[in-house]
Amino acid sequence: MFDKSIIGATILRLRTDAHISQAELAERLGVTHQAVSQWERCDTLPDLTLIPAIAEAFNVDINTLFGIENCQAVSDNIADKKPPLTRSGDDLYIRHDIGDVEVDGTLTVIGNVDGNINAADDVTVRGDVSGGIVSGGEVAVQGNVGGKIDAGDEVSVRGDVFGDIDAGDGVTVGGSVRGGIHAGDGICVKGDVDGEIGAGDDVTVGGSAGNSISAGGKVCVKGDVSGGIDAGDGVTVGGSVDGSVDAGGKVSILKNVGGDIDAGGDVYLGSEATPAEIGGNVDAGGLIKLRGCIRGSADAGGKISVNGSIEGNARAGGEISVNGEIGGNAKTEDEISVNGRIGGNANACEISVNGEISGKAEAAGDISVNGKIGGDASAHDISVNGKIGGNVTARGDVSVNGEINGKSSDIKGNLNLIGKCGGSLTIGGNGKIGAKDQPAHVKGSVSCEGDLILWGDIDGSVRVGGRFELHGRIGGKIQCDGEIIY
Repeated sequence: MFDKSIIGATILRLRTDAHISQAELAERLGVTHQAVSQWERCDTLPDLTLIPAIAEAFNVDINTLFGIENCQAVSDNIADKKPPLTRSGDDLYIRHDIGDVEVDGTLTVIGNVDGNINAADDVTVRGDVSGGIVSGGEVAVQGNVGGKIDAGDEVSVRGDVFGDIDAGDGVTVGGSVRGGIHAGDGICVKGDVDGEIGAGDDVTVGGSAGNSISAGGKVCVKGDVSGGIDAGDGVTVGGSVDGSVDAGGKVSILKNVGGDIDAGGDVYLGSEATPAEIGGNVDAGGLIKLRGCIRGSADAGGKISVNGSIEGNARAGGEISVNGEIGGNAKTEDEISVNGRIGGNANACEISVNGEISGKAEAAGDISVNGKIGGDASAHDISVNGKIGGNVTARGDVSVNGEINGKSSDIKGNLNLIGKCGGSLTIGGNGKIGAKDQPAHVKGSVSCEGDLILWGDIDGSVRVGGRFELHGRIGGKIQCDGEIIY
């Protein structure tokens, strides 16, 4: 049985010595950076088929990965371990390498520390520290730190940190952190952070984050985030987020989000080169702009612009424009423009749909649908290339290339209907029902204030205020104020 701790620690050491990131190693091996992170944390073993490729990537023998050869130290700069300095009751200034050290005051080392540091006040090391650091004040290390850092004030490390960081103030790391970070102020890490991140202010990560992030300010991550994000201000991620995002400001994420997004500002998701998939709902105080798919609903204080689909409802304070489908209802005080289907109701100032509306459609202005409307249709002008499953109420003109299945429809303007009608029609202007090659059938009565041309049958009575051109059968009475032409 192979020892995960030996293999993981060896991969971590070799990668650090080679000055390559988890993402770079993952790309060479054809795996995810999360897989590399799990190896180095000794959570999992690499697949045996990858062992030769890993050894080749570091230009070492396979035996080295299994700990058969002597392992290299954290830093080539660290000399043989010096006798430990167990304690000093005052400030300590040392111009050479040392071992373990405990100081009641400040500690300054012009060299390396091959061991642990415990200091009551500030710690400054102009080299590497092979172990951990406990400090009541600030910590400043110009090299790498091999263990955990616990500081009462700010922490600054130019190299990598191979453990957690807990700081009372801000944290700045020039390399990567192989653990989590909790800081009272902001956090800035040039490389990856493998563990959980918690900060009182902004968080900036130049690589990927291996766990969740919580920040009092902004969050900016160049790579992927393997957990969720909770930020007091905006969020910018150049990769994907496995969990949900809760931000007080603007959100901009280039790739997929596994959960919900709740933003106080605008939300920008995906790109033409990398369409994004959002696994949950998107709720924005401003606009929503997406290239990709939202598996849940979209709710925006501004407009919604999606080059893709929304599987749930879409509600916006501005225009809704979707080059794809909306699976649920669509509602806005502005315009709705959908190049696809709306699976529920549509309610807007203007509605234009190149597809069907499965529910009812209601607009303060006009409705134009290249497909059917499953329920009632209410608007000023209505143009439908398909059937309407309910009643029609229009303050202007209506043109339907299909059926009207409602029991009672009221059109204040003109009507052009090619198809049957399941109920009665009231027309305030002129009417044309049916066509010579496509006769219609009206099951109720028809009242038309203007001229009426009928190709087909009307089961009920007919009242016409103007001329009546009849090419069919009338089941009830005919009242016509103008000429009747048969």
